[in-house]
Amino acid sequence: MAMQGARLSQKQVLEWFDKWDYTDRVQITAALDAIPDAVRIVPPYGGNIGAWTDARRALIIWPGWLTWPAGRWARDLPPDLFPEMQRDQQCSWHLLSTFRGHDASVSSKERPVEVCPIHFLVLPATGVCDDCG
Repeated sequence: MAMQGARLSQKQVLEWFDKWDYTDRVQITAALDAIPDAVRIVPPYGGNIGAWTDARRALIIWPGWLTWPAGRWARDLPPDLFPEMQRDQQCSWHLLSTFRGHDASVSSKERPVEVCPIHFLVLPATGVCDDCG
């Protein structure tokens, strides 16, 4: 797994998406603070920010939600700060105030979802796994 892209300071991460409200920024700060020695990287296509530790991506920050691919770094977060944390066998996630669901008139359910066979993450529109590079 390669960390490719521009490194960001925590201040730059919090300024990355201007529509985040105060609570979103508090939650993002708590999520980043829970990862020791995190390296924050925005990939070349710029669709998200990855927080990396020990050469593994521990957190993905999207404009509308936070995702912990292995879930490990989400376990010790304060539940009162993340009251609606969701979990499944592959990851944990939390929706931010900026999350917007898809328009019901657009049927994305009929298209098969492509998943990385190594990391079991949904592939972005580029078709290239963020972790595989």
